[in-house]
Amino acid sequence: MKTYNVSVSRDAPNWVAELEYKGSMVINATTWPALVDLVDKVLHDKGAGELDEEYKLTFTFADQELESRVRDFHEARREARSANEKMEQTLRAAARSLVGASSTRDAGAVLGYSHQYISKITQGKR
Repeated sequence: MKTYNVSVSRDAPNWVAELEYKGSMVINATTWPALVDLVDKVLHDKGAGELDEEYKLTFTFADQELESRVRDFHEARREARSANEKMEQTLRAAARSLVGASSTRDAGAVLGYSHQYISKITQGKR
């Protein structure tokens, strides 16, 4: 899979993308989704079947501070998802242990969830 790097800046009121593919291209759009769609369309139109069937677009901001903040956000979101998955696994294990020793109402009260939710997760439903 080939990766195409796209440098992006903001020139009010437009997003401006610079793409190196068969020469340098500048693409303008008013919204981020429109910009991504236009870059993708340009690659398909200019490629005329020469592009790999699958490719990846990597967008980087010309403003290094903005690039750093966006990268930090995405990393924090990945970490949060991982922590959430671990919390869910730990919750299920704790709920199963508590339900084995008491009721779903007591387990819910101890863990801070409704007894209905405790019943649902201890029965393997999600």
